[in-house]
Amino acid sequence: MRGIYFRIIKYFEENPHHSSFMEQFASSALIHGINREEEAEYFYFLVQLIDRGIQGGLLKNTSTSTIGSFLFYPIVHRIHQHQVEGLKMSRIEKERIFMMMWDAIKN
Repeated sequence: MRGIYFRIIKYFEENPHHSSFMEQFASSALIHGINREEEAEYFYFLVQLIDRGIQGGLLKNTSTSTIGSFLFYPIVHRIHQHQVEGLKMSRIEKERIFMMMWDAIKN
């Protein structure tokens, strides 16, 4: 999870237009036209990883979407602050955010 988390942050820092698009798309009425099966195809690897973590007792026994929310919303929020407000994140702060996210989802 740590590796995925840091790669996502790095990608969005290097590709701010992609994170802006994703943020706008997620808030758009267009997202309601995508069914859960289609959505799962886009995030298959991550959904499988979360499901294995839940089944193996590593992650809390809750829905995959709940775990996903705790994984992505902290990243999206901080990247937004980085892009819009110019708020820089140090490696230490990124690590702290990861640990807070991890504490929220681990069993």
